[in-house]
Amino acid sequence: MFTHTDNHPFFKKPHGRGRLPTAANYGKAVKLYLQIVIKRLFASAPAYRLPLQAGWRIAATATVFAAYALLLISTASRWPDGQDGVNYLLGLKDYDISVHQPHFPGYPVYIAIGRFFHLMLESPEWSLIILSTISGVAAVYIFFRIAKSAAGFEAAVLCAVALAANPMFFSFSHKIFAEIPAVALLLLAVAIVDNPSKAAGRRWLAGGIVLGLMLGVRLSYWPYALFYLIYGFWKAGRFHAAAGVAVGILLWLIPQAAVTGPVELLNYAVSFTAGHFTDWG
Repeated sequence: MFTHTDNHPFFKKPHGRGRLPTAANYGKAVKLYLQIVIKRLFASAPAYRLPLQAGWRIAATATVFAAYALLLISTASRWPDGQDGVNYLLGLKDYDISVHQPHFPGYPVYIAIGRFFHLMLESPEWSLIILSTISGVAAVYIFFRIAKSAAGFEAAVLCAVALAANPMFFSFSHKIFAEIPAVALLLLAVAIVDNPSKAAGRRWLAGGIVLGLMLGVRLSYWPYALFYLIYGFWKAGRFHAAAGVAVGILLWLIPQAAVTGPVELLNYAVSFTAGHFTDWG
């Protein structure tokens, strides 16, 4: 089934050694075998087999991501592992940042999406866990698409596996935490813009809106939005980037100010930020 590799220069037997690749060349060996497998499975198929082949690929991809989601859910703990998680759960039931339900900046987009899941799930804990799980699976898939566009299918598979298996990423993908939903939105913005030097204005606008919404999930990701704005102005000459980010922010800031009160929201922002950087870190 596979191409014989005895005559490949990578596998030629060196003096006094066997045919196994060295540790330094192990990555090349893996990539070579992936290329062989993928080409044999998906290349040069008869025309009448292409629809069936595409269907199998879609089914296989869906199965892999479903299995990953099931693994995340089956290994999740329904209990928050920190005070932030407790605050998120309290905010899901009764949103009030004056009593840290949740703490400033309030995570309005994260709480809003969590409440949507809570409409379908009785448990607030599982509502936020499922949100993290779906976000984790989506982030891996989006990362795969980005890598495929940039470096090809084989590299995309390796990148997606590396992200999915990353211990920190895996851990946060089934926690009561806002990190992975923010990562998913960040990657989505990157995927929308695609090639920054060639992206049309509408792509910069849409990517900016997604980044603005990301700030409503995790405000500490503001450096990504800032870099997006700088690059949009300096390299691409696009004012659409700033317009998009502004729209994305206003979509959550106006409702949050209406619920909390604009003056109160500003006071909480000043007092919490001061305490964060001076008292408790």
